[in-house]
Amino acid sequence: MFNHKKLVLTVFFTFGVAFFIAHGRATVDYLKFHDKKTIILTAKNNRFNRNNPDIVLPPQKPVRLVLRNVDQGIPHNLLIPELNLQAAVINEGETAILEFETPEEGTFIYMCSLHRSYMVGNIVIKE
Repeated sequence: MFNHKKLVLTVFFTFGVAFFIAHGRATVDYLKFHDKKTIILTAKNNRFNRNNPDIVLPPQKPVRLVLRNVDQGIPHNLLIPELNLQAAVINEGETAILEFETPEEGTFIYMCSLHRSYMVGNIVIKE
């Protein structure tokens, strides 16, 4: 017997997930990977995660920043000037990774050095 409710829920869920993935998130994704906090930043429409969110981290902990470029035909990179960290320039479909230990408390700017006037956010280190 055909279950209409199951079909409707499956279609709704599938399109909901597709919409969510296609339109990105306006937050930071925090993941745990081999004792390192992993943050995923997606470069799309010349923004990081739609609104260049603050990234809040504890001091003196290992962290991995992953930059994914989904901007068609637009290169991006990731730079944290005060910490002397810079990822390579990447094209659409590519990923760059920065791994480091967070410093003592403070606020540090992260940016795309190619689009620094509108792709810029803060990394906030605090307990």
